[in-house]
Amino acid sequence: MDRLIIKIQSETGGNLEWLRRIEAAIGRWHWAGVAITLKSHIKIGPRNLRPAKDRFNALLNYLYGTLYGLVEGCQLAAGLDPHISIMHRMDYNTPSLVFDMMEPFRPWADRFVIDLFLQDKWQDDFAEEKADGILLTTAGKKYILTEWFAYLEQKTPSPKKMIKRRDQIQQVCTALAAQLLDNYHKKNKTV
Repeated sequence: MDRLIIKIQSETGGNLEWLRRIEAAIGRWHWAGVAITLKSHIKIGPRNLRPAKDRFNALLNYLYGTLYGLVEGCQLAAGLDPHISIMHRMDYNTPSLVFDMMEPFRPWADRFVIDLFLQDKWQDDFAEEKADGILLTTAGKKYILTEWFAYLEQKTPSPKKMIKRRDQIQQVCTALAAQLLDNYHKKNKTV
């Protein structure tokens, strides 16, 4: 952790808030491009958290929620503390490491949602408008989760072999835990 923090500080001049602002700006450009790409399939508003104001963001938020649960479970299985932080702010009782480690896997959810709309698999009864935003229906959740978990079971290339997407999450968490443990032992080696 110390080496990661030093590397981030040296590459950003120690200004993590500046780096977070850059990341947010790039995110806005990315989602604007997605909205333009999908404009003939669905109208997408700006990325918002909860509640979502359109169907695309409602689905994306839902998948990010499932991804969050998977990453947190893999961290716990690897012996990591989800409440430490590398990039996201470390607030009281907030599992910041989950948000940090979700980042490389978010494109899976993004791609899944984009493909769903490009392939016209979205059905109007998958979501409903409520007073404060758009929510997925039971039928929508059932269909989406079935397809999403099948997607996570697909094997894709990892550094050494083809491995299921779901297992790649565990692999990354286990590798980080091993690296942290190794660094701890090196730092605390008695002579």
